[in-house]
Amino acid sequence: MFAGHDDVAIYGNPYRLFPEQERKMSLSVPLKIKSSHSEAFRCFKAKAYTACVVMCRKTLEGICKEHGSGKNLFRILKKMHNENEIDDRLFEWATALRVSGNEAAHGVDIIFEKQDAVDIMDFTEAIADYLFTYKIKLEEFQGRQQKKLIKKGVAKKSVAKTIIVKKNVAKKKTRNKK
Repeated sequence: MFAGHDDVAIYGNPYRLFPEQERKMSLSVPLKIKSSHSEAFRCFKAKAYTACVVMCRKTLEGICKEHGSGKNLFRILKKMHNENEIDDRLFEWATALRVSGNEAAHGVDIIFEKQDAVDIMDFTEAIADYLFTYKIKLEEFQGRQQKKLIKKGVAKKSVAKTIIVKKNVAKKKTRNKK
């Protein structure tokens, strides 16, 4: 029998105790990034939540270096945001993750609790999923749709509309920055 909403309110969300459920990233995520994420999870399992947050920041840095160049994480994130690699929401998540990671690494008085570490791991995984999985899937889907339109002879109009929409979005972002 499945738990209803009342059961969750009374007993909390169900989870597996043994064997402990591993948090894994998509197969499309590069190995060095998965390695940092795996270490973050090992810190989490050891209840070293502040260390987990530091490792999530390291994972974010690896993700960003795969998609941008530079040494400063803030600048790489800003560039990715400006170039529409990440949207406003992901930029906000990445910034929260970056700032939390910096506080965890450098703030001796800063302590992260379990729920903080869970949230930071969720943000890290969402950013990785978006950049390494969903973004690519969307591009592949759009490519297939474009091929179908070309066969039907309506692709030229669709491509023109897409280009106009992208230019308008870029113009709006430029205006918002001024």
